[in-house]
Amino acid sequence: MSVGLPGPLSQWCDAVMAGLAGRLGGEVASGTWPELHEMFGFQAADSLLESIGRFLVRSNARHVVIGARQPDLALRRVFAENRTPFVLALDDPVNAVTAVIAETGADPQPAVRTVARSCPFVMQFTDLPGALAIDPALVWDDPEAAIAVIAAHFGIETDPQGRAAILDAVGPPGGERWRQSRQLLQERLDANRKLIEGALAGYRNAFRNGSINQLVWTRDLFFLASESGGIPTEPIDISGGSRVLTFGPYIHLPAGDWSAQIVLGFSAQAATATFEVDVFAESQLARTSLVPGTPGIHAATLIFSIDEPRGAGVEIRIMVTSEAAAGSVAFGRVVLQPFLVPGAEASGHLEAFESVLQL
Repeated sequence: MSVGLPGPLSQWCDAVMAGLAGRLGGEVASGTWPELHEMFGFQAADSLLESIGRFLVRSNARHVVIGARQPDLALRRVFAENRTPFVLALDDPVNAVTAVIAETGADPQPAVRTVARSCPFVMQFTDLPGALAIDPALVWDDPEAAIAVIAAHFGIETDPQGRAAILDAVGPPGGERWRQSRQLLQERLDANRKLIEGALAGYRNAFRNGSINQLVWTRDLFFLASESGGIPTEPIDISGGSRVLTFGPYIHLPAGDWSAQIVLGFSAQAATATFEVDVFAESQLARTSLVPGTPGIHAATLIFSIDEPRGAGVEIRIMVTSEAAAGSVAFGRVVLQPFLVPGAEASGHLEAFESVLQL
């Protein structure tokens, strides 16, 4: 069993474990849950234990290699109770985004959303006694040594010739195709650096030192609540009565208490209207009303608790509740922090934001 983000490191670990299992004799079957195309949806994933159970019923293989990309608490309980050995593939989330884009041709926004949805699930497994947190640097620098470490964790004896044979069959993580994809996609990654780093840099830090300082969901991850849909990158005309203006991004968060700072910009007319902002995850977790009073940049702060990542993920909605409202609202970003961490300043990185509203 391997637990990790979708990407080259997890795929490599799965392939190595299949190679090791094959040396024990008998047929080897491999599966990954959920599959990548399923991770793009907004519905809650099926029970991983049920999916694995159906796979085992259909398979006559002597050995089964399972890759979990959104492992749930039910699986965690089984692992904890049985001290099940598994590989924890904590790759850089940016590598996972690159792999998702390369494999599916997706735009950066859904790729980032997909990887960010997986991170909290993977984090639930970092403290289990059966975890082997494989070092990405070791895999890239000395993959044969990494194979030896994985084999020892599962109690499988290997020799240099056997490890070399597995490495020859598996190759380096991602292989030449991965390196080429990374080079071809570098310009797109650079152009979306704020989007990617904002949503994922906190998880990179968590994988290294166990704590998240901050996550930033840029407006690119949200949706316009209009018939034409789209992304709220331009000012939103709020005339037309009470309604939802934006919603999203349907991304999971780790369990705990969170502060969400929703940064908005208001034109002079819009500043007199009343707005409502709420946080929803299977039920409403928090809500607040906002009357800006003056044009410019304002932030609504909500405090809420998440007990575990489940359902479709966290949704933040911005609504205008004044029937006669007029003017424009610009959506900046959402800054998320564990509640005990002091709040971030709302004014950072908003020069273009002010220009759009002519503030």
